[in-house]
Amino acid sequence: VSTAELAEANNISPTAGLFVGQTLKVPNTKANTSSASSSSNTSSSASSSSSAPAVTTSGNYTVKSGDSLTRLANQYGMSVSQLASANGLKNNADLRVGQKITIPATTTSYKVKSGDSLIGLAKKYGITPEKLAEMNGISSTAMLQLGQTLKVPVQ
Repeated sequence: VSTAELAEANNISPTAGLFVGQTLKVPNTKANTSSASSSSNTSSSASSSSSAPAVTTSGNYTVKSGDSLTRLANQYGMSVSQLASANGLKNNADLRVGQKITIPATTTSYKVKSGDSLIGLAKKYGITPEKLAEMNGISSTAMLQLGQTLKVPVQ
């Protein structure tokens, strides 16, 4: 996995500083099965998918020991500012054990219309066609069907 792929999967800059114990999502590649990297003390998120769980509805979360805005944002596949904003917090706010926070939805449904293409929709939602295809369990070369429902990022 390249640095750029790792950074994109975790919504961080390729030059972002990491902290000890931070959980990173490791995107699937043909040579990688999202296993933890023993040399860098990182692990993939606890999810059955290849990246962060797609949150299609907002929900509440009770903060546990070791949680931070950064860790939870990475776990749920969103930016720290998205998570902080949804909870009326500053990006650098400390969380308290037992505190209830809202996890905002990160995806929504989109019904394919005439003229839509994977490339066009990916551009509209600011992601790569490959990532959009992965989110929907389809090939990146798939032809979209009129009326087909796709998961797309919340804008």
